[in-house]
Amino acid sequence: EISACLVGSEMCIRDRSAGGLSCWGSNQFGQLGNGAGAKMLSTPLSTPVGVVKIVDAVQASTGNQHTCARRRTGQVACWGKNDRGQLGSGTETNWTTRIPVKNMTNVIDLSSGPEHTCAVRSDGSVMCWGDNAAGQLGRAGAPLSRVPVPAGFAPGMQSVAAGGQHTCAVRKTGQVQCLGDNRYGQHGDGLTNFVAAPVRVGGL
Repeated sequence: EISACLVGSEMCIRDRSAGGLSCWGSNQFGQLGNGAGAKMLSTPLSTPVGVVKIVDAVQASTGNQHTCARRRTGQVACWGKNDRGQLGSGTETNWTTRIPVKNMTNVIDLSSGPEHTCAVRSDGSVMCWGDNAAGQLGRAGAPLSRVPVPAGFAPGMQSVAAGGQHTCAVRKTGQVQCLGDNRYGQHGDGLTNFVAAPVRVGGL
Protein backbone atom coordinates (compact mmCIF):
# COMPACT_ATOMS: atom_id res chain seq x y z
CA GLU A 1 0.00 0.00 0.00
CA ILE A 2 1.36 3.44 -0.92
CA SER A 3 0.58 7.08 -0.26
CA ALA A 4 1.69 10.13 -2.20
CA CYS A 5 2.47 13.78 -1.53
CA LEU A 6 2.97 16.60 -4.03
CA VAL A 7 3.37 20.34 -3.48
CA GLY A 8 6.38 21.69 -5.34
CA SER A 9 8.70 20.41 -8.05
CA GLU A 10 9.04 16.88 -6.72
CA MET A 11 6.75 13.93 -6.06
CA CYS A 12 7.21 11.37 -3.28
CA ILE A 13 5.58 7.99 -2.69
CA ARG A 14 5.64 6.18 0.64
CA ASP A 15 5.47 2.40 0.83
CA ARG A 16 3.35 1.86 3.94
CA SER A 17 4.39 -1.74 4.39
CA ALA A 18 8.14 -1.11 4.19
CA GLY A 19 8.41 2.46 5.50
CA GLY A 20 10.63 3.60 2.65
CA LEU A 21 10.20 6.65 0.43
CA SER A 22 10.74 7.09 -3.30
CA CYS A 23 10.82 10.50 -4.99
CA TRP A 24 11.29 11.93 -8.47
CA GLY A 25 11.32 15.28 -10.27
CA SER A 26 13.54 18.29 -9.62
CA ASN A 27 16.55 17.67 -7.39
CA GLN A 28 18.29 21.05 -7.60
CA PHE A 29 18.69 21.31 -3.84
CA GLY A 30 18.69 17.63 -2.94
CA GLN A 31 14.94 17.50 -2.26
CA LEU A 32 14.76 13.91 -3.56
CA GLY A 33 16.96 12.80 -0.66
CA ASN A 34 19.03 10.34 -2.68
CA GLY A 35 22.37 11.90 -1.74
CA ALA A 36 23.19 12.87 -5.30
CA GLY A 37 26.59 14.47 -5.94
CA ALA A 38 26.82 18.14 -6.81
CA LYS A 39 27.12 17.42 -10.53
CA MET A 40 23.84 15.50 -10.51
CA LEU A 41 21.71 18.04 -8.65
CA SER A 42 20.99 20.08 -11.77
CA THR A 43 19.51 17.04 -13.53
CA PRO A 44 15.81 16.28 -12.89
CA LEU A 45 15.02 12.62 -12.36
CA SER A 46 12.06 11.25 -14.32
CA THR A 47 12.01 7.89 -12.52
CA PRO A 48 11.70 7.23 -8.76
CA VAL A 49 14.80 7.03 -6.56
CA GLY A 50 14.91 5.82 -2.99
CA VAL A 51 15.38 8.31 -0.18
CA VAL A 52 18.48 7.15 1.66
CA LYS A 53 18.55 6.64 5.43
CA ILE A 54 14.73 6.56 5.68
CA VAL A 55 13.24 3.11 6.26
CA ASP A 56 10.57 3.91 8.86
CA ALA A 57 8.48 6.71 7.34
CA VAL A 58 4.81 6.87 8.31
CA GLN A 59 4.07 10.22 6.64
CA ALA A 60 5.78 12.47 4.11
CA SER A 61 5.28 16.10 3.10
CA THR A 62 6.86 18.10 0.29
CA GLY A 63 7.46 21.83 0.07
CA ASN A 64 8.60 23.74 -3.00
CA GLN A 65 12.17 22.45 -2.77
CA HIS A 66 12.35 20.54 0.50
CA THR A 67 10.84 17.31 1.81
CA CYS A 68 10.10 16.05 5.33
CA ALA A 69 9.11 12.70 6.80
CA ARG A 70 7.49 11.68 10.07
CA ARG A 71 9.11 8.54 11.39
CA ARG A 72 7.70 5.67 13.45
CA THR A 73 9.70 6.97 16.40
CA GLY A 74 7.65 10.20 16.37
CA GLN A 75 10.66 12.17 15.16
CA VAL A 76 10.89 14.21 11.95
CA ALA A 77 13.64 14.37 9.34
CA CYS A 78 13.92 16.78 6.39
CA TRP A 79 16.16 17.31 3.37
CA GLY A 80 16.59 19.67 0.41
CA LYS A 81 16.69 23.47 0.29
CA ASN A 82 17.26 25.22 3.61
CA ASP A 83 17.75 28.92 2.89
CA ARG A 84 14.81 29.80 5.16
CA GLY A 85 15.52 27.21 7.84
CA GLN A 86 12.83 24.92 6.42
CA LEU A 87 14.75 21.78 7.42
CA GLY A 88 14.53 22.69 11.11
CA SER A 89 18.13 21.66 11.66
CA GLY A 90 19.33 24.91 13.21
CA THR A 91 21.27 25.89 10.08
CA GLU A 92 20.63 27.27 6.60
CA THR A 93 22.69 24.61 4.81
CA ASN A 94 21.08 22.47 2.11
CA TRP A 95 21.08 18.69 2.65
CA THR A 96 20.84 15.94 0.03
CA THR A 97 20.07 13.28 2.65
CA ARG A 98 17.84 13.38 5.68
CA ILE A 99 18.77 15.44 8.71
CA PRO A 100 16.82 15.32 12.00
CA VAL A 101 14.63 18.26 12.90
CA LYS A 102 15.83 19.55 16.25
CA ASN A 103 13.90 18.58 19.37
CA MET A 104 10.92 17.09 17.54
CA THR A 105 9.43 14.05 19.28
CA ASN A 106 6.00 12.45 19.65
CA VAL A 107 4.79 13.88 16.34
CA ILE A 108 1.38 12.66 15.11
CA ASP A 109 0.87 14.85 12.03
CA LEU A 110 3.04 16.79 9.60
CA SER A 111 2.51 19.30 6.77
CA SER A 112 4.83 21.41 4.63
CA GLY A 113 4.16 24.68 2.85
CA PRO A 114 6.49 26.04 0.18
CA GLU A 115 9.14 27.15 2.69
CA HIS A 116 7.88 26.11 6.13
CA THR A 117 6.77 22.96 7.90
CA CYS A 118 4.52 22.36 10.91
CA ALA A 119 3.96 19.33 13.12
CA VAL A 120 1.41 18.34 15.74
CA ARG A 121 2.65 16.54 18.85
CA SER A 122 0.75 13.92 20.80
CA ASP A 123 0.01 16.51 23.51
CA GLY A 124 -1.94 18.59 20.95
CA SER A 125 0.67 21.33 20.56
CA VAL A 126 1.78 22.63 17.15
CA MET A 127 5.41 23.40 16.31
CA CYS A 128 6.57 25.12 13.11
CA TRP A 129 9.85 26.06 11.47
CA GLY A 130 11.16 27.77 8.33
CA ASP A 131 9.96 30.94 6.62
CA ASN A 132 7.85 33.37 8.65
CA ALA A 133 7.58 36.31 6.27
CA ALA A 134 3.80 36.40 6.67
CA GLY A 135 3.59 35.13 10.25
CA GLN A 136 2.89 31.54 9.20
CA LEU A 137 4.90 30.26 12.18
CA GLY A 138 2.73 32.22 14.59
CA ARG A 139 5.47 34.67 15.51
CA ALA A 140 5.31 38.41 14.81
CA GLY A 141 8.47 40.18 13.67
CA ALA A 142 10.67 37.12 13.09
CA PRO A 143 11.53 36.55 9.40
CA LEU A 144 12.26 32.84 9.90
CA SER A 145 13.12 30.16 12.42
CA ARG A 146 15.80 27.52 11.84
CA VAL A 147 14.40 25.34 14.62
CA PRO A 148 10.83 24.41 15.65
CA VAL A 149 8.94 27.04 17.65
CA PRO A 150 5.46 26.92 19.24
CA ALA A 151 2.88 28.27 16.79
CA GLY A 152 0.52 29.45 19.52
CA PHE A 153 -2.52 27.41 18.56
CA ALA A 154 -5.03 26.47 21.24
CA PRO A 155 -4.42 23.17 23.07
CA GLY A 156 -5.83 19.93 21.74
CA MET A 157 -4.90 20.11 18.05
CA GLN A 158 -4.96 16.86 16.07
CA SER A 159 -3.92 17.86 12.55
CA VAL A 160 -2.20 20.70 10.72
CA ALA A 161 -2.08 22.06 7.17
CA ALA A 162 0.68 24.39 5.97
CA GLY A 163 -0.31 26.62 3.05
CA GLY A 164 1.58 29.09 0.92
CA GLN A 165 2.25 31.57 3.73
CA HIS A 166 -0.42 30.57 6.21
CA THR A 167 -1.07 27.64 8.54
CA CYS A 168 -4.28 26.09 9.83
CA ALA A 169 -4.84 23.47 12.51
CA VAL A 170 -7.85 21.38 13.54
CA ARG A 171 -8.81 20.75 17.17
CA LYS A 172 -10.20 17.47 18.42
CA THR A 173 -13.47 19.36 18.95
CA GLY A 174 -13.64 20.06 15.21
CA GLN A 175 -12.79 23.75 15.51
CA VAL A 176 -10.28 25.18 13.04
CA GLN A 177 -7.76 27.97 13.66
CA CYS A 178 -5.53 29.73 11.11
CA LEU A 179 -2.72 32.28 11.14
CA GLY A 180 -0.33 33.99 8.76
CA ASP A 181 -1.10 35.48 5.36
CA ASN A 182 -4.75 36.49 5.00
CA ARG A 183 -4.78 38.65 1.88
CA TYR A 184 -7.29 36.36 0.21
CA GLY A 185 -9.32 35.49 3.30
CA GLN A 186 -7.35 32.33 4.11
CA HIS A 187 -8.31 32.62 7.79
CA GLY A 188 -11.99 32.13 7.06
CA ASP A 189 -13.03 34.74 9.63
CA GLY A 190 -14.57 37.23 7.22
CA LEU A 191 -11.53 39.52 7.27
CA THR A 192 -8.42 40.01 5.13
CA ASN A 193 -6.02 41.47 7.69
CA PHE A 194 -2.61 40.06 8.62
CA VAL A 195 -2.59 38.16 11.91
CA ALA A 196 0.40 36.25 13.33
CA ALA A 197 -1.75 34.79 16.13
CA PRO A 198 -4.34 32.04 15.53
CA VAL A 199 -7.91 33.08 14.73
CA ARG A 200 -10.91 30.77 14.66
CA VAL A 201 -12.47 29.94 11.31
CA GLY A 202 -16.09 31.05 11.43
CA GLY A 203 -18.84 28.46 11.42
CA LEU A 204 -16.59 25.46 12.07
